[in-house]
Amino acid sequence: MKPKLAIIFSVLILAPLAAMAWMGMKIARDERAMVSHRFDELLAQRLADVNSIVSKVVESRARNLQKITDFQKIDHSTIRDVVRAERTVRQIFVLDVDGKMIHPPLNEPRNQSEEEFLTRTRHIWESGESFFRPSDPATPSPVKKTRKGKGKTDTEVIENGEDRGWYTWYWGSGVNFIFWRQDTKGRVVGAELDRLTLMADIVGELPETSPGETGLADGRIQLVDSDGQPVYVWGSYEPARDERPRVIRDLDPPLGAWRLRYFASMVTVGDEIGGGIVFGTLVSIGALALIMFALAFYFVRESGREARDARQRVTFVNQVSHELKTPLTNIRMYAELLEDRIDEDDDQPRNYLEIIVTESQRLSRLIGNVLTFAAKHRNKLTVRPVTGKIDDTIRAVIDQFRPSLEADGFEIVVDLTGEGASYFDADAVGQILSNLIGNVEKYALQAGWIRICARRDGNMLAISVEDRGPGIPASARKRIFQPFVRLSQRVADGTSGTGIGLNISRDLARLHGGDLMLEPAKDGALFRAVILAPLDEENHE
Repeated sequence: MKPKLAIIFSVLILAPLAAMAWMGMKIARDERAMVSHRFDELLAQRLADVNSIVSKVVESRARNLQKITDFQKIDHSTIRDVVRAERTVRQIFVLDVDGKMIHPPLNEPRNQSEEEFLTRTRHIWESGESFFRPSDPATPSPVKKTRKGKGKTDTEVIENGEDRGWYTWYWGSGVNFIFWRQDTKGRVVGAELDRLTLMADIVGELPETSPGETGLADGRIQLVDSDGQPVYVWGSYEPARDERPRVIRDLDPPLGAWRLRYFASMVTVGDEIGGGIVFGTLVSIGALALIMFALAFYFVRESGREARDARQRVTFVNQVSHELKTPLTNIRMYAELLEDRIDEDDDQPRNYLEIIVTESQRLSRLIGNVLTFAAKHRNKLTVRPVTGKIDDTIRAVIDQFRPSLEADGFEIVVDLTGEGASYFDADAVGQILSNLIGNVEKYALQAGWIRICARRDGNMLAISVEDRGPGIPASARKRIFQPFVRLSQRVADGTSGTGIGLNISRDLARLHGGDLMLEPAKDGALFRAVILAPLDEENHE
């Protein structure tokens, strides 16, 4: 066939296909943008629903606070009884019509709680903050995020002829809340809300963290505080480290400094688009191509047409969501908060708290091992040496185990000679040592003796953990470093574990330029971890 005729047929076939393909791509792009916009609107509505839940909790607290601060007569004893009886209230104050403090009394004896309240709120009274603004009583004041204790009245509303509102300020580790109301006599009665109780009430109304109970199969919602730190998280989707949320919403006052962030997978949206406009366009292009190639069959046959098969590879990345992180974070957070609130004389609650802290630490170690094992199989396991003192790292790990070891009657012998600043990965060393001490706690409980030793030899540092337990059978000395291998029932009876601790500990030691070995011992077991930890001569003491 003549080249000119071949060119004409090629144009007749390819031009319509190209035009339709361009139109299909444009339609698909526009459809994707529209679906994405609708998807974001749906996510925004979900955040609005969550915000409504939080607002209802805050409003419920406001109604309760308005009720308990409705004093017919200002009496110090009555107010103190209310403070002691209400779990949601940290302190109550009363100002006269001139803004002078009536309660807590300034010229009479005060209790410790009242002294602490005046310390926390000193800047409010020194700055002459006016809770009630007669010139604009019903207009919300702008929320300003400030530091160094400064605050702002978030809202002012009129309800039943009385002005009321919220005042927020920063003190200590976060934002604090005061609910105030102006009574019919012109006095301002306010109550400082217990922040931990408010957080607990809000979290209690939010969905469960279990993936099957949240309704967020392809999403994750984070409630973050004013510092951008997650307070509560739910949903099974695990966003990437640098992934940005698709939708962000500020909470209504007085929690205006907190935000809701929605992370969502676009797989569902992409499938929806692919099953609609994109798929239809591709089918139309294919049908047109078949017709055109049928009409030009003789041309294809004579010119020796070479077919090109298009192959598309779709990779579905299944991200495993470790939902253990969320409940563990909540457990540890509330345990740490309780430590500051329980009296030292309350032995039984403190014993319960010690159990919570101990089990949280054990769960943290378990999660750390699982994540490290997963990173190893994704070829992402690395160590990041920085300058530090390795003896301090070892002591910190020992202090974590000390309460439980001493409770089990262990004699702890520590012999550290690795003083001096050096380069090492503190997290890796801590994980290695935690696994070794944890094994002693599980398998050598009856022996009641453990020795942790550190020795430096040039740039190499050896950390050994020795016990006087039943030891390691000769037949298992090589297998114990393999993943998921446990010792015989005679030794491991009554213990629990994943069987990956020694495996990942050896991997971390080798990544650190050393190794983890089982050394001969007269009694029990002796593990020695050797790592490369060169001295930092510039910072060496």
